Order: sequence, then C-alpha cells, then structure tokens
Amino acid sequence: MGCFFNVAEEQVKYLQARGLNIDSKEIAENYFLRNSFYHVMDCYGRLLMKDDGSFYEHATFDELAYLHIFDKEVKYIFYKAISEIEIGFKALISYSFMQRHSDSENAYLRLENYQEGKAFEAAELIAAFVTAMKENKPYDNRTANEKVKKQRNQGQQEQTDFFIRLFHELRFERAITFFTCMKEIDQAVILKYLSQQLSQDLGTKIALSAKQVISYLRNLSEFKERVLSGKTMLGFQCRENSVYCTRLHSYYDIKSANKRKDVYNIFITMRVFLYGNQFALVNNSLRKRFKQLYRLIGSIDPATITSMLGFPENWHLQQCLPQLERDYGTSDSDVAKAVDNSLKKTAMDYEAKQKNKGKRVKATVPF
Repeated sequence: MGCFFNVAEEQVKYLQARGLNIDSKEIAENYFLRNSFYHVMDCYGRLLMKDDGSFYEHATFDELAYLHIFDKEVKYIFYKAISEIEIGFKALISYSFMQRHSDSENAYLRLENYQEGKAFEAAELIAAFVTAMKENKPYDNRTANEKVKKQRNQGQQEQTDFFIRLFHELRFERAITFFTCMKEIDQAVILKYLSQQLSQDLGTKIALSAKQVISYLRNLSEFKERVLSGKTMLGFQCRENSVYCTRLHSYYDIKSANKRKDVYNIFITMRVFLYGNQFALVNNSLRKRFKQLYRLIGSIDPATITSMLGFPENWHLQQCLPQLERDYGTSDSDVAKAVDNSLKKTAMDYEAKQKNKGKRVKATVPF
C-alpha cells in the first residue's frame, strides 16, 4: 500500500508546484487514492489552469474536488430522471400497443402489426422478444414454447401483463426502435397523450410529431450512455440536433437556427416526458447545484462551467418551479386510464381522415 501513497504524495506535490493551493496534503492524497488523478485533472483540473499549465491565482484543491463532485451530482440528477422517463415510456408503449391489438394473439410477434416500411427493424425486435422469452426469468421459469403456449389460453389482461414485463427488459434504444416501428395510428395514441400533458404544463397547445419524440428519446438515450461511461458531461454534444418544436423551444428562447445538441437542450426536451412535479424536481435540483457552484468557485467565473453545459447565463437565479409534496407525475394507472380514454377517439379520427382524404395521414395529432 505504501507505493500507492507515494504516488499520491508525488501527485499532490506536482499540483502544488503548478500553483494549486492545498490546505491539507493528507486530504488531497486520500482523495486521489479514491479517484483517478488523471481523470480529475483531464476533466476538471484544466478548467482551473492557464495556457502555460499553471493554476490560476487563488485556485484551490477544494475547488478542484468540488468541480468533480458537481459533475457527478448533476449527472446523477439526469440519470435518475432519464431512468424514470425510460420506465414510464416503456409502460405507455407496451400498454397502449396491447390495448390497440387486443384481438391479435401474440401481437408483438406478428410482422403485420408494424409499419410496412420497417420490416427489417421489426424483424429484429421480434427476434429480441423471442430471445427474451427463452431466457429464464426469476418471475417465470417456463421455457419459451411453454410461455407462448400458455399465452394462447390466457385472457387479455394476463397477456398485457406478460408483454409489459417482457417489454421492460428491453434496452432503452430498442424500446425507441419499437416506437419507430409502430403503425402511425398506434403512435398517434402515444403522441396525443404526450402532447396533452405538455400542453397542460406549458399552458399552450402543442401537437408533437413522431419525428420530434423519436429525436428527443434518442438524445436522452445517448446522454444516458455518456453518464454510464463515467465521462464528464462538461462540453457534451449529442450527435444530432433535437428536432425543433416551435412552442417548446421558443418557451426557452431557443430559435430554430440555434444548435440543439447540448445538455441544456436535453434538459428542455425532458419536459415532454416528465410532468408537473417530476420536471420541477429536476429543475429545482439542478438550480440548487448551480447556486452551490457559484458560491464555491471563485478563482474562475462559474459561468464558464455552466456555459459548457449550454445553460443560459444566470439560469440559477430564476424562480424555482412550484413543487408539490406528492409527485403527480404519470403512474401505471394514469397511463392505463389515459390510453383507454383516448384510444377509441384517436383511432376513429385517424380512420375518418384516411377515408376522407384517401391518403396516408401524418403522425402528428392536431388539437
């Protein structure tokens, strides 16, 4: 163990030689024993350093450690929120799909229940379902053939429950693919539900398209993978811009010409899937961490950190969002009730438009 302490001691001496103020060498050495020195320096140390490699005047080890902690805490807030989005979206998709195809046996294993132009992706999904069914789960140790055979004798509720559990096992990216492969009329139920919730939150009518929702979900999935990799989120950019939604993005003063790849834009699009108190919890938790950042970092302008995330200057000075003691975000019963109420009307509207216009109807649901 002594050799490790020697390395940590040399690392602390190196930082001191570069001008970093360290009050307690012992605390600093223990910190680097538990955290990668090179990771901390590459991700956060450079923010406190000049171009010549020396630290800014008054830069301290406490600031360096806090930048590391700030990054981890904010990533955790996003990870927890995205995980809630993933669980809720999977429940919404699986329940609505089974309700829509209640008259079809093992609907999710039938290619005709997916979009015609998505046959290849749908075939991969079906294969994934079959593979998942072959795996012995703690809640069900029957073989895949036994499971399929029993499903034929089950009622609709049992089949729905089985598919919801099966769908929950899918990776987030594959669940997104399932949504892209759903028929437009099936997507319309999901889009209407999300649009109504968002319209209620923002106080304006919004009609989300499948293209927008898929874009937001893919960026959320990409950011989740970044968080899980352990890399810093500072300076993170998604591969693709989130698709512009006029009433959502203009609410946050973002124009269509602006880039929409940073963490702030991920935060904005989370509002599509987190309702009321859920989003308020995320917003207020981030605001609290940002205020701490401005209070604890003095050798550099904290705005340089928040700008790397894409957040506007002084975003932390905005009012907190109203936050209830109880979370009134979507629950499984809320999803079931909303889908049941909107499914029949959405299907009738869609089919009437197809009949009247004699052509395909876009996935956007007008209000």
